Formats: sequence, C-alpha cells, structure tokens
Amino acid sequence: GAANAGKSAFIRRLLDRLEVKFPQGKVEQCNRPLVSRTPGTTLGLMQLRAFRRSATSPVFASLYDTPGVHQPNSLQNLLDVNAYNYVQPTRHFAV
Repeated sequence: GAANAGKSAFIRRLLDRLEVKFPQGKVEQCNRPLVSRTPGTTLGLMQLRAFRRSATSPVFASLYDTPGVHQPNSLQNLLDVNAYNYVQPTRHFAV
C-alpha cells in the first residue's frame, strides 16, 4: 500500500481485537508493529507470527507488515517532516 496509509495501525488494531475475541490463545503474543505519523517508520518486511490453528496447535500463520510504496509526486515527498505532520490526519479510524 501507499506510504503512511495506516497499514501498521490496521494490523496492530486487528491483532488487539483478535486477542479479545479469542482469549484461549489462538492469537500468539507477538510484537505489534510500531505506529507513527511520520512516513518511513516501517523500514522493512516485518513478519508477525500471530495466529494458531487452535489453542494447542503448533502450526502458526503469519501476517506481514510492509513499508509503504513511495510515489515521487506524493505530498509526503514534497513537504518537510514538520509540515507533513501538521497536515496529517489525527482522527482514529475504526476497524
């Protein structure tokens, strides 16, 4: 997805909600992606070993958080970081 589109925030919220829904351990205690208003926070592919097929299963499935695709004419590439943070939305999104 696009840089700073909310991919990490979406994954973090998804994992939090799944932990509440499946308290018996179907969601692995894994690191959550770092969320920031500053573009470029996710530096590389981040594998999150997050899901088990069942509470006792040794088999895991993974989620991947990825850095954003930077568009050459994107607003975030035309503004300095302070100006970009000023115009960045601050309202939370719902999952």
